[in-house]
Amino acid sequence: MPGGREVVTRDRLKRELAVNAATKPLTVVVPTLVAIAGLVLGAPWLLALAVVLYLGLALVTFFDKQEAKRVGEATYAAARRPRSRALDDGRFSPAIQRALEAAQLEEERIRQAIAQARVPFSEVSAEVDTLMGEMERIAGKAQGVHDYLSAQDPAATRQRLRELRSGRRAGEGETTRALERAAEALAERLKVGEELRGELERFFAEMEHLAASLGVVHGQLVRVNVAEEASLQDDLAGEVRSLRERVGAVAEGLGAAFERAPASEA
Repeated sequence: MPGGREVVTRDRLKRELAVNAATKPLTVVVPTLVAIAGLVLGAPWLLALAVVLYLGLALVTFFDKQEAKRVGEATYAAARRPRSRALDDGRFSPAIQRALEAAQLEEERIRQAIAQARVPFSEVSAEVDTLMGEMERIAGKAQGVHDYLSAQDPAATRQRLRELRSGRRAGEGETTRALERAAEALAERLKVGEELRGELERFFAEMEHLAASLGVVHGQLVRVNVAEEASLQDDLAGEVRSLRERVGAVAEGLGAAFERAPASEA
């Protein structure tokens, strides 16, 4: 999975809730004490009572809303840890980091809404997970563009281009042709830089749109949770899928522009 994360499905949440209910200290300790009393006193009916108590306490814990919320939040937090370490390792510029964190904040709200829902949203969860993985991938491309542009000095390049063109007019033969080739290379470098700056600006605009759109998805999830309309899950998953497609288009634009950058420095 992207970023080394697992998809948190409805079935996984149920398993985590079941394990929590079966191993909760109160669930285990009380029936155990009753069973021990039954063995000491030689009262088989206490052993049967211990089994009933265990099952009853486990069921109460399993359906407890506060427990479900706590387990859900812990499960999603565990699933996100590999990505969080990747985002905190300093490889992104502050601006890109802020864009990622804005989207992650909305993702967290979506995860909490899914954890608290009474209807399954496994498809939405899977789509959000894939989207966030794509978001990190495109952020890596954007960082590459940022690093390239940070090493450039467009003003100095334009000045040198003017000097070369002036020298070309004064030169002769091979000197003129060499100056022409140098001028063409610098003009191409400026053109590539402009394209990359445009793609980087598009990245930031799309990231802002992504965070806002995830906020809309969160609101829709809350509304669906209140109405308990599981039939709307396909619509929500489709909305997240369309966001992923937009992110993919931006990644292609960044990649296509950046592929030309090394040649411009030759």
